[in-house]
Formats: sequence, C-alpha cells, structure tokens
Amino acid sequence: MIKNYQSAILDLTKAIKIQPKNATAAYYNKGNIYLELDDNQNAISDYSNAIKLFQKYDKAYINRGVTYKNIKLYDKALKDFDRAIEINYQYELVYFHRTCTFQAQEKYPQAIIDYFKCLELNPKYALALNNKGNSHSALGGNIKACLDLENSIRFEPKDYKTYYNLAIVKIEMKKK
Repeated sequence: MIKNYQSAILDLTKAIKIQPKNATAAYYNKGNIYLELDDNQNAISDYSNAIKLFQKYDKAYINRGVTYKNIKLYDKALKDFDRAIEINYQYELVYFHRTCTFQAQEKYPQAIIDYFKCLELNPKYALALNNKGNSHSALGGNIKACLDLENSIRFEPKDYKTYYNLAIVKIEMKKK
C-alpha cells in the first residue's frame, strides 16, 4: 500500500509541475495521502497550497484542521474548522471534527453544542451520537449519555465502542 501511495505522490507532484496554477485537487489529494501516512507536516503543506489556489476549499480547511488536531495544535485546527463552516455551514463533518477538537481539550459544553448542529444535519450519524454521549458522561450527565449511546446503537448496532461506552456509563450510574 505504501508503495502505491509513493507512486501516487510522484504522479501528483508531476501534475503540479505541469500546471501549478490548476493544481488545487492535486495538492489536496497529496495532502490526503500524507494524512493517511501520518506525515503531518507534508499534509499541512499540501493542504495549505490547495487553499492558496482556491481559498474557499472547505474540505482542504477541514483536513488541514484534522491534521492540526492530530498534532495537538488545537487553536489552528479550530480556526480551520471555523473557516470551513464560513464556507459551507451545511456540512456535518466539519462540526464533527470541531467537536472532537473540543473534546480533546476537555471543552465538553462546546462539543455538545456542535454535536447538536452535526446531528441536525445528519440525525443518523452514529459516531456523533456516541461522542455526544461521551461528552455528556464527562460532564456527569449520565442519563443524557445513555440516551445518546442507545440512539447510536440504533443506527450502528454492531459498534463495539458504543456498547462499551454505554456499559461504562451504566456502571457509573450504579455507583451513585
């Protein structure tokens, strides 16, 4: 697989050299490969180049934000997610990634607000329901957490993590 990625990187690099002013998608796809390979600096560089060529490229902002989040540059990640929302506020994935960034910083109330927006756009987003439940649990809202986790299971009945999270919440409720 890595060999295929390296070959794809070479091809995309050639495409960029041939038409550097029309290389937005090539930079973006190179960034995606680097993100997949955990080469965060090259991913950020390529997403940034895509954004320079097309400043309203919401997906490039999202993926650069994810990369920043991965290396714990949360302020930069949030700035990119905010910009992506300015461009396209109807894309649930940007809210999801922003909530994950809030959760990584233990800013659970902000995460819950964004989960509501994410779920408004996609009510069956099981992972968002799972994570929203985790945020409620972190704030001591175990009843709300149970409801979110049970709803997540309705949409993803084979997700191990959600069952595990639900069990932990129920154990915590028994302790009280």
